[in-house]
Amino acid sequence: MRIIKSAEKSGDSLALILLILLVVGYAVFFSVYQIQRHHAFQTYIDLTNVEQTIWNTLHGRFLHITTHPTTGEIIRDFSGRATENLLADHVQPILLLLALPYALLPRAETLLVVMCVAVALGAIPMYRLAWRRLQNPWWALLFAVGYLLLPALETNSGWDIHGTNFLPPLLLAGLDAAQGGKRGRWWLWTLLAMSCREDMPFLVGWAFFWLVPREQRRDAGLLWGLGLLWSLLNFLVIIPHFAGGAGTPYLVRFFPPGTEMTPAGLLNVLPQFDFWRSTLAHFLGYNVRLGIPVLFLYLLHRPSLLAMLPTLLLNGFSWFQAARIPSYSHYSAAIVSWVLVGALEGFVTLERWLQQRRPAIRWRGLLAEGLLVALLAAHFLDGYTFINPSFVWPQPTGQEDAIEQVLAQIPADAPLSAEMHLSAHLAQRETLRVFPDLRDVEWVVVNVWFGGDPYGSLTPVWRELSADPAWETVTAHDGLLLLRRGAGPPRGVEAAFRSSKALPLYQVNVQFGEPGAGLRLLGFALHPLPEGHFVFCSRWKVESDYQIIPQLAVATQATEPLLWQPLESLRFVPQIFSQPGMVQDCTAISSEQEGAELVLYIRSSDPAERFYPPVVLDAGFSSGTLEVVGNLLLLRPLTRSPGN
Repeated sequence: MRIIKSAEKSGDSLALILLILLVVGYAVFFSVYQIQRHHAFQTYIDLTNVEQTIWNTLHGRFLHITTHPTTGEIIRDFSGRATENLLADHVQPILLLLALPYALLPRAETLLVVMCVAVALGAIPMYRLAWRRLQNPWWALLFAVGYLLLPALETNSGWDIHGTNFLPPLLLAGLDAAQGGKRGRWWLWTLLAMSCREDMPFLVGWAFFWLVPREQRRDAGLLWGLGLLWSLLNFLVIIPHFAGGAGTPYLVRFFPPGTEMTPAGLLNVLPQFDFWRSTLAHFLGYNVRLGIPVLFLYLLHRPSLLAMLPTLLLNGFSWFQAARIPSYSHYSAAIVSWVLVGALEGFVTLERWLQQRRPAIRWRGLLAEGLLVALLAAHFLDGYTFINPSFVWPQPTGQEDAIEQVLAQIPADAPLSAEMHLSAHLAQRETLRVFPDLRDVEWVVVNVWFGGDPYGSLTPVWRELSADPAWETVTAHDGLLLLRRGAGPPRGVEAAFRSSKALPLYQVNVQFGEPGAGLRLLGFALHPLPEGHFVFCSRWKVESDYQIIPQLAVATQATEPLLWQPLESLRFVPQIFSQPGMVQDCTAISSEQEGAELVLYIRSSDPAERFYPPVVLDAGFSSGTLEVVGNLLLLRPLTRSPGN
């Protein structure tokens, strides 16, 4: 801690106090954010994977995990895998270290808090590295603040937990130890960083070879060689062994969705001009997003560029959205430390160059101001705090009490299939599948209002499940459906798509079909949920036993209607519109385009696909939000309070 002692001797301990306050503030903010996010049922399958692996390991089942399916449209690259062990997908020994605090307090919140604290602590080695180069604690504090503000860094504490979330603090601590001549600490931090994922041993060893002082290149070469052998062992021996010889599914990320991963399929794509145009656009877009927050200063430091190069190519040329957007997820964790180190070195290089040419100007201050403005602007656009106007603190959806009551009915050790958001609260069991994976399970729980289908095979599963005599309904209300094996088929499932509360709806009167022989829309409302999801609730009057079924599509102001579907979001119970009477339905919808203004389209047809144009008899309080377009009813975004 010589740097800190030197700073104290020079009377600049205030900068250190501010550094500590920033680290503590960051850790507390993101810990509270993650706990609130988890309690609002907004954590995902990634948290489930980590917690179930650790929980099973502590209960004598080493790295046992059951949340990966064997089939699925989106994860076709996993087909046929024997994925009952984490080593079939990832080699992440660092999870064994996380098992220590989890054993003391076995809750998902423990893992989330440890992750946030670890990421926050990375500001300390960043400060030390900057102090060593700038010899001033206040300028060093600027780079520590830059570390905490960088969106590509914050995503490691603002999203679900992965082994790679721990890379930035470990890499910076390793480089700080190497520069300070602390060989043992350097090796310790480096080996821990290498344990974060199967490809990290090579990538970490490669980076340190270029970044450490020249006199330590011999040790760096040893680490690089060790990392290369370790990664080869992971990819060629460990993963294929536990995956049943299926190999590692990385190649699919560099090609458009649907590409056949065969020689013939690849040869069909590679000559296409559109493929290369899009791939190049991905690469340029990734570099722009990565460089703007630090003014591309790392381009002035060749060792940092070399350290970044493998990850830069892997992420930049990826067709996988989470990889090619630095602030989106954990995929840039291996590169963000070197972006900051390169920005520091580029800062020093540019300052010296400018000072030689215009010595009268205080370039350090001007460059610091420019860097801080760029960081704040990037944080304003993509950050994970209230500085970003699009940031939303996790809010309860109103389902929390109902969810807790439903989950309490499931036996603690029962094999279970759960929708991916609910799965993050059910990971402490030996067998947990992610719906619609129903292998060897006794219970099924789904949030039909909020849950998505991560594997692209939902509709046929629902169709089969609705008629399966092996399943019976336990609970169905307020968006929640709980089934268990028993005397089926499931009954009363339609109640899961409705609300038991008197929901406030906009009062309207829209006729589909002939008066007295059609269908009328009497009220509707759009209820926002987190993460771009919505619940569209509507009240209908079925006026005859002739089946007229409404359908829904979501679009933006600039697009055509997309993804027509029956109003029952999971296409499970269209029969509820087949008998005269009042019907209330709540349907989960989502927008693929973040920030886009939603509009909803409704059409109605009979089994013969005859469409019935809408007639607005009374627009009610929603005047200006309804519009008839051909045989479609368009519902624009609503701004007024609904009636009762």
